[in-house]
Amino acid sequence: PNHVGDTTKVLANYPVTVPAGVFQNTFELLKKRDYVVNSWTNNRIWFTPEIGMTKLDKREYALGPVTGNGLWELTEYSLR
Repeated sequence: PNHVGDTTKVLANYPVTVPAGVFQNTFELLKKRDYVVNSWTNNRIWFTPEIGMTKLDKREYALGPVTGNGLWELTEYSLR
């Protein structure tokens, strides 16, 4: 059977370290999407309130690997 779904779950809350620094109170999220065709998304996203996305482990497939797959980390930021 074909399965279609789109979910985002909070997995944990802990400090995360990236090149831009150490961010307390960071949420680790799991974003999953399954499509009828041979395509899917299985991304882990680290989100820090008042900062935004601090880290992304992008794993996507759309009839082949998607450009940009891999680990992305925040390297710098500024608050205004």
